[in-house]
Amino acid sequence: CELKGTKQNCQKAQHGLHNLQAQYDQILKEKSALDKLLQSQTQLCAQAKQQHLRISERNDQLEQLLQNAQDKAVQNKVVVDTLIREKAELLQSISDLRSSLKEEKAQHQKLQTEKASLNSIITLIESDFKKEMANNAK
Repeated sequence: CELKGTKQNCQKAQHGLHNLQAQYDQILKEKSALDKLLQSQTQLCAQAKQQHLRISERNDQLEQLLQNAQDKAVQNKVVVDTLIREKAELLQSISDLRSSLKEEKAQHQKLQTEKASLNSIITLIESDFKKEMANNAK
């Protein structure tokens, strides 16, 4: 009877050992799958870090380009403002010159008229002088 009990215990132990071996094999399969998943996730993480680094570098480049463009825009605004002010000054100068030219033309016409009048008077005086000289010579 003792042998029968030992045999049963032995069978139970073998069955338990078989179950443990099956569980161990299952755990090894799961560990292998988790190792593969971990390796895959590690690679993805490394790729994401590289991508992040590239994006960060590109972002820095774009920020520098933007800053350069903003600086250039400020410089251009200063130039444009200066040109607008100079244009206004030039337009005012042109207007002043046109007014001066009109005044000078009017003055020139007036002087021409006075010259013609004076030439007429000189001609009359010369004529009178010649007549007077002719009368005095007689």
